[in-house]
Amino acid sequence: MVLEHFDVTPEDYAVVFTANATHALQIVADSYIFEEKTTSTVQIGSTAKNTGPTFAYLRDSHNSLVGMREIVKDKINSMDNGILTSNRSGLFAMTAMSNFCGRKYDLALIKILQDRGWSVCLDAASWVSTSHLSLAEIRPHFMALSFYKMFDSMNRLKARAFAGGTVSQMLVDELHSVIRNNHERYEQGTLNYYAISALTKGFADLKRFGGIQTIQENNMRIAAAAHKMLSQKVHWNGKPAVKVYGWRNPAQQGPIVTFNLLRDDGSFTGYSEVEKMASLFGIDLRTGCFCNSGACQMYLEIGNNQLRQYYEEGKECGDTRDVIDGRPTGAVRVSFGRQSTIEDVLILEQMIDYCFLGFQPSTVIEYPLSIEHYTAAVSRLIVYPVKSCQGFDLEKCTLTRTGLQHDREFMIESCGTTLTQKRQPKMCKIHTMINKKSLELFDADNPSCSVTVPLQPDQISLQSGIVCTYNVQTSESTSESSSWLTSFLNLPECKLRRVHQDSSRSLSNEAPYLVVNEASIKILADIVDLTIEETVDRFRPNIVIRGLPPFIEDTAKRMSIDGFKFEIIKKCTRCEMICVNPETGVKEPQLIVALRNFRQREKMTFGIYVKQIEEIPGEIHRDSKVHFE
Repeated sequence: MVLEHFDVTPEDYAVVFTANATHALQIVADSYIFEEKTTSTVQIGSTAKNTGPTFAYLRDSHNSLVGMREIVKDKINSMDNGILTSNRSGLFAMTAMSNFCGRKYDLALIKILQDRGWSVCLDAASWVSTSHLSLAEIRPHFMALSFYKMFDSMNRLKARAFAGGTVSQMLVDELHSVIRNNHERYEQGTLNYYAISALTKGFADLKRFGGIQTIQENNMRIAAAAHKMLSQKVHWNGKPAVKVYGWRNPAQQGPIVTFNLLRDDGSFTGYSEVEKMASLFGIDLRTGCFCNSGACQMYLEIGNNQLRQYYEEGKECGDTRDVIDGRPTGAVRVSFGRQSTIEDVLILEQMIDYCFLGFQPSTVIEYPLSIEHYTAAVSRLIVYPVKSCQGFDLEKCTLTRTGLQHDREFMIESCGTTLTQKRQPKMCKIHTMINKKSLELFDADNPSCSVTVPLQPDQISLQSGIVCTYNVQTSESTSESSSWLTSFLNLPECKLRRVHQDSSRSLSNEAPYLVVNEASIKILADIVDLTIEETVDRFRPNIVIRGLPPFIEDTAKRMSIDGFKFEIIKKCTRCEMICVNPETGVKEPQLIVALRNFRQREKMTFGIYVKQIEEIPGEIHRDSKVHFE
C-alpha cells in the first residue's frame, strides 16, 4: 500500500515504520556506515579539500535533518552545507521541499550525486504531504516521510516505536547485538499495528479527494491565488503591505506561501500580532521559523553574528520577540492541503484588509502635564477567583502578597491541561462568588445550576502538583466541583485546583495586580460601540482608575493607593482573549483591532501590571485615592 503510493514494489524498497520523520532521519544517521576516516582533521563547517567521508545538507533544511550532523560528526572528516564537489563522497541529506517557503528542489540532483559516489537521504515529509513523488523516477537510498503530515490525523495515523521486541540477541557487557534481518533491524520495539492498519483509511481518503495528483493541482491553484492576492496588497499611501518569501519559480513551488506584513511606513508588523488576528477569523497558520533556522536566516537576511546577538539578548525559539531593531525574527506561513478551498484565501484577505489595511496613522496623544500632577481614584475593584472565569466587584478588598485576596486562586484543568477562554470560551459562562467560608460557581444562564467549594484548607484534598507555566504548586479541590465542571464544560476529567496556601504567587499571568485607566477604556469603547463596563469586563483588570487622561498610565513608574506603594512592572500585552464576549462566549474581533489600530507601530498593550513594593497587608476601597510618579 505504502510502496504502491510511491510507484515501487517490495523488490525496490522496504518500509520501516518509525515514531516520526525525525526518528527516521536519526536512524539513518545512526546506521549509515561511512568510509574509513583519513588521518587528517578538518574543522566542522569548513570547506574540505580531502577525499574523506563527508556529511552534507542544504542550508534550507528542517532542524531534524540538520540534527543528523550531531550523530555523524564522529564518523566523518567534514561537514558541508554548501557546494558539493566531485572529489568527496559521503551522505547527502537533501530537502525535497522547503517547509519554510515551499520551494521544491530539483530531484534530478539525486542521480547526479549518486553517479559521483554519494549516498542520498531524501527528507520528503513536506513534499509528499501535498504532492506526488515517484520513487520509480528518482531513487534515493533513503527517504523519510510523515504519515501525520500526509493524513492530518495525529491520533489515528501516527506510528510509534517503543523499546523491546525487535532484538534477537544482545550482549550487555559488549558492544554487540544481533537484530532481526533486513529492514526489521531498523525498527525499534513492538510496532503500533493499530496505527499502521489505519493507513488504509488514510490512503482511501486521498482517493476520495481524487488522488494525490488532483490534490496537488487543487492545492497549487489555491496557493497561487493566495500568492497573487498577497503580492498585490498595498496601503492607503500605495506602499506594499506584504513581503512574500520564495516563489521565484512557480513551477518549482509547493502549496505554501510565507510572508510578513508591512506597515504603511515600510516597517514590519510582528508575526505574533498577525497570529492573534488570524485566530479571531478562524485561520490556522504558523509563525516563526518553522524549525528551519537555515532558511529563516537566508530569507530574512539574518547573519550568524546577528543570530548570536539575538540569543544573548534573550531571544528564544517560540517566544513573541518577533521584531528586533526593526527586523523580523520570523515570518507567517499559510499552507494548503486537500481540504483547503479558495474561500480560505478570501478569509485570509478579509483578515488582512480589516486588521492591517484601510486606516491612516492615529494622532499621537500629547499631555500638557505629567502623570504625577494628577490625583485619581479607584472606581472598581474586581476579583477573579477562578482563572479565565467571570469575576465580581467588591467595595473593599484585602491586599496580599499574591494580589487581591482570592484573586486567581483557582484554576480548571481537563486531563491535566490548564483551561483558558482562548480554547474554551464557554468558561466565560462560569460566574463566581466568594464569602468567608466558600467559593460558589454558577451558570450565568441558570444561577440555580451551581456548586459550592469550601475554602478551609482541611476540607480540600492536598494532592500537590505543578502548573508548569507558572511553577505554582496547586492542590485538587472537591470531587463535587470536578463533577460539576466536567458536566458543565462537557470536557473529560475536569478538576478545580487551588494554589497552595504557602505559594508566593497566584495564577495571574505576569504580576499580582492589573490596573486600567477608565479614560483609556472609554476611547476604545466608543470606537467599538460598547459601554465602559462591557469593555472593562473584556480586559479583566483588578483595579480600575478614574481621573487620568487616556493612556497616560503608560508613562508611570510607581503608584500609591491610600499610601500603599506599588511598582509598575510592565504594560500588559493583549491577546485575542479580549475579543471574547463575556455574555455569549463568541469571539468578536472589533476590540483588538481597535487597540491594534490605536497602538500602530507598538505592541498591542493595554493596562499596566503592578506589584506592591513592601507587601504591607491592608485594605483598599472603591474611591481610594491614587497617586502616580
